[in-house]
Amino acid sequence: MGIWKKTLSAALAGALLASVAATTAFAALPSYTTTAYLSCLAAANPSTCSQVADGISTVTLEGAATVPSGDSLYITATGASIISVSGQFTLTGPAVTAPAGAALGSGDTITLRSPSAPGSAAVNVYTIDTATGVASLDGTLTITFTASSGLDVSAANSTVKTYGTSSGCTGTAVTSAPALPSNTYVGDLCVTVEDGNGNPVNGAVVTATISPVGGVEGDFFGQTTTLTTGSNGVADISIWSTGIAGTAVISTSATFNSKTTSFAPVSFMFTGTPASLVFTQSGYSVAENTVGTTVVGTVNEKDASGNLIGCDAASANGTWAVTSGTTTVFADGTVAATANSDGSCNVSVPAPVANALGSSAFTLSYTPTSGTAIKAAPFTVYASGDVATVTVAFSAATITPGGTAKITVTAVDAGGRPVADTNTAPTMILSAGAATPLSGLSNGMATATYLAPFNTGTVTALATVSTDVSASTSVSGSGSANVGAVVPVTAATNASALGVTKTGPFTTTTKVAALGKYVTFKMSFGAAAAGQHVSILVASKSASGVWSTFAVKTARVADASGNVYFYWRSSSAAWLSIRGSLSGTMSNAVQARWR
Repeated sequence: MGIWKKTLSAALAGALLASVAATTAFAALPSYTTTAYLSCLAAANPSTCSQVADGISTVTLEGAATVPSGDSLYITATGASIISVSGQFTLTGPAVTAPAGAALGSGDTITLRSPSAPGSAAVNVYTIDTATGVASLDGTLTITFTASSGLDVSAANSTVKTYGTSSGCTGTAVTSAPALPSNTYVGDLCVTVEDGNGNPVNGAVVTATISPVGGVEGDFFGQTTTLTTGSNGVADISIWSTGIAGTAVISTSATFNSKTTSFAPVSFMFTGTPASLVFTQSGYSVAENTVGTTVVGTVNEKDASGNLIGCDAASANGTWAVTSGTTTVFADGTVAATANSDGSCNVSVPAPVANALGSSAFTLSYTPTSGTAIKAAPFTVYASGDVATVTVAFSAATITPGGTAKITVTAVDAGGRPVADTNTAPTMILSAGAATPLSGLSNGMATATYLAPFNTGTVTALATVSTDVSASTSVSGSGSANVGAVVPVTAATNASALGVTKTGPFTTTTKVAALGKYVTFKMSFGAAAAGQHVSILVASKSASGVWSTFAVKTARVADASGNVYFYWRSSSAAWLSIRGSLSGTMSNAVQARWR
């Protein structure tokens, strides 16, 4: 150790501090931000080693590893002054040394005085090979010195979020859970506390109060609980149900360095029992002779107030089933085995028609443990053959030069069924303009966004769809649109027919339908309306013979000819008047009665 001091003390004290970059041994050293030999023991925020820049306060570093027997340590600091050491550390001039083989730990400390202006200090740790005298940079511990307010808890930087069960404060935040029986854990309240510099605050005491329903951290009647943040600045507080549906307001605050900072309250919904299912279909068609199962969509539950519940993936409070006719094709446990990050569950079905072309209608249902079954609307899945027909349509018959439109490619087999869903997109060739790549086929359709050129004329899109069900087959189809001045819609007609039909005959006379039967309304706005959204307005006649005002009921997208079809039925006596509206142009009103 004495020889090391004589040969290195004077030389390295000057050379390492003043000319590290010019010394051959350090010329190509990488940049480090941590060191294995030191940890932050005492600071205003030990987890981030932050301190007040007041010229008085201190930061204490502690030894954290054993020095190899063939090395010794040489430690320097820039941006703050080393004022004392203890244990196996020795203060040698402006630097600190530690002997070879020293087992650094509790009691081995280095204390630095903070500067008077905000900034940062770099504590560089070098290992010295005692045989060669060659130094290597082990790493750098960075200390942040800030104005006193920067170390206070910041409401702007901190976050308060609620999550589902066992989330560990990760994934997608949720804001509701079923109102399960009293004293049931339903989620997590995660409070991330940060200071004004965006650093996590370790040791902040978080206080949470929930009211008027629900409980926190084992308190089940709106009581308050406290929890201290860990080194990541997070307090993870459990949320409990009291068995009562309703909206809870959770108020939180954090106390650190004798200062209390309040955060904005958050709401958490305790939803009622499931009353309806929301099924979103994403899978529509498989190739014939497909075996096994396929995911066809996702499902969520809603309570009687329309609040989204999510799905009961574990089936703890009910059972799932998928039926085809009177046959249960999937029972509980295989319908919705895993919840997605948005709270929904995947729904799977078997190949719709075993080894044959055709289709199957499926119904998804959920039966609560205590209650009646609730069902989603039936959905259809096809077993399709090779592509037989391809059509291409622009969303508008006329596109403004430089404007955009949607291109839809539709592919069906010889029986008119949508070809099998696939991520493989059809190929497309354009005579003019440009388009984004076509999407994969879903429900027999693929779409792209078209960008028209600035010169006028007719543009044609040629799309080719390939399938390989019974034989490798490719079929092409084309569609055209005009690039030029868009002709405004100035007139519209409306007529109706009994039943669900696109062929009519359509007339303007009042149709009288039996209860539960459909009436179709055909509204025509001309080719200039192709691809545009037409509003459907409905007025009703009361029992006393007084008509209500027209109100928008829904909307439909006009086809390439500018036509929209609106199908309506009523299970109770009704007298309605219906018309269409597009950009201020109204169709005539047509009436229908159900009795």
